[in-house]
Parts: sequence; structure tokens; C-alpha cells
Amino acid sequence: MADKNTRQYIFVIRQLARRDVTRGNSSKFLGQIWNVINPFIHMITMVLVFSAIFENSIPNYRIYVLTGTIIYSLYNSGTTGAMKALVGNKRFLIRTRIPMNVFIIEKVYVAFIHMLYSLIGYVILLIIFQVPPNPCMLLVIPDIALSLVLIYGIGKILAVINVYFADIQYFYRILMVLFMYGSAIFYSADRLAPAVQAIINVNPIYISITMARNCVIGATCPNGIMWLTLACYAVGFYLLGSYVFKKGTQDVVAKL
Repeated sequence: MADKNTRQYIFVIRQLARRDVTRGNSSKFLGQIWNVINPFIHMITMVLVFSAIFENSIPNYRIYVLTGTIIYSLYNSGTTGAMKALVGNKRFLIRTRIPMNVFIIEKVYVAFIHMLYSLIGYVILLIIFQVPPNPCMLLVIPDIALSLVLIYGIGKILAVINVYFADIQYFYRILMVLFMYGSAIFYSADRLAPAVQAIINVNPIYISITMARNCVIGATCPNGIMWLTLACYAVGFYLLGSYVFKKGTQDVVAKL
């Protein structure tokens, strides 16, 4: 994700990430606890509301919902944070010579840290609900890695747009709500009409969630089409994001 020019700024990325992780928390410990339990609050809410409809038709429904919640949160927090990276670090951009993409990387890194905190409780629930470990679970790692590359590419595009069009934040918030309902977090896509399924099947968040569910709950390896589709999204948006970022950030400092 980082080129040679940004590797020397790993320390900067970590310091900025530490600032963002602890920002808004009166206690670092309480902030970490919140990062662990936050996805579970969303999971419990969805389970209480939708379990009567879907629980009998979806095995391990609680793990099913929590898997979707954690990965969706990664996409949502990663892209939203990256969108605000340049505007939110205006002081650094004006006073230092830190490469701008460092701030995008840092936001994606923070989203990844939050996801790792969530995985602590996730593993505990896997044990409680007796989901046995299997070799396919290791494939969640490349699934998340491709998702991070995709988030990084999308984040670069959003960061540039946000500099020139600040209202994008409100439109993007609505868009992410649509993606949430279109990612089959609390329902099975198989229950939908074929035309709707065709639309959901091209949603990269849904693809990433489905791959993780296959590995963890189904104990099966995702098929090659899913891997190829997610990889194409990751590479495509990485290249597009890099191009837009390079072209769009030439006048960012002046615009800020």
C-alpha cells in the first residue's frame, strides 16, 4: 500500500493513528473496550429485530450477523475516515512536507486497528457458539487484505472530492446506508428476487462479507469468481484512486 516515499513515514502514521484511536475517549482503556463492544451492540440490535424472521433459515445467525457487521464497519470507517483525511489534517499539510497519501494510509490503518479490537470479542463468540476452527478461516486474511487495498483506493478518490466539494460527506453517508442494506448483513441474499441478487452480487462489501462467512461459518473456501471479482475491485480502485489523487491534489494546499 505504501511506496518507497512513504515507508520513512511509518512513525508518523503510527503517531497519527494513536491520536485518532484515543481522540474523543476520556480513557484509552475505555476507548479500546468501546472498539471491542461496538460491533456487538449493532449485532445484538439486528438480532433482536430480525431473528424472528431469519434465524431459523440461517445457521449460526448471530455469527452470521456479526461477521457482516465487522466487515461493513471496516469499509464504512475506513472510507469515511479517508474522505476527511486531507481536510482534517489541513494544519499538517500547510506546515509540513509529509506526503498527502500518508494521511489516507493512516485513516485506513486506524479502521484496521478498530477491526482487530472487534475480532477479540468475535473469537470469544466463536468459542461460545461452538463454531469449530477450520483451515479455510486463514483465507479471511487475504480477504481483508484485498478489502484494505480497495478501501485505500476509494479513500483517495473521496479525499480529493471532499476538498473541492465538502457536501460529499452527507451524500456519502446516505450511500453507505444503502450499501449496508445491500450487503445482506442481517438477511440471506438467496431470499431475494434474481434481479436484486444480481445487483447485490456486484457489491464489493457483500462479496467480502460472503467470503468471510464461507470461511468461518461454512468451512468452505470461496470460489474463484469471488476472489477474482474482489481482486479486480481492489486493483482497479487502487489504480483509479492513485490517478485521481495525483491529479487532484496538485492544488489541494491552496484550496485548503
